[in-house]
Amino acid sequence: MIPVQTDFQIPYTTNGNERSIEGEVRAINGQLKVFDGSAWVQTVDSIDLGTVVDWAKQKMEQELREAEMAEQFPAFANTKENYELIRRLVENEVA
Repeated sequence: MIPVQTDFQIPYTTNGNERSIEGEVRAINGQLKVFDGSAWVQTVDSIDLGTVVDWAKQKMEQELREAEMAEQFPAFANTKENYELIRRLVENEVA
């Protein structure tokens, strides 16, 4: 498990002293904020970062299980590939 700290007093960045990148998302004082090119803007009024992290862990576990099943069962891999293709086609049609 990767520990996540969300109570930063100052913004944390991995890009050193460089200027923030437009679209960059950070956890600042327990809030998710996005850089819009000139300032940090709060993404939503309130969010439970623990819930987001829990969802992300569940999603990663699901994707790992599906990758393992795809290796073990070629029919599953084929079905998943077909599903993704149909999903993209439908999303393009709706958009």
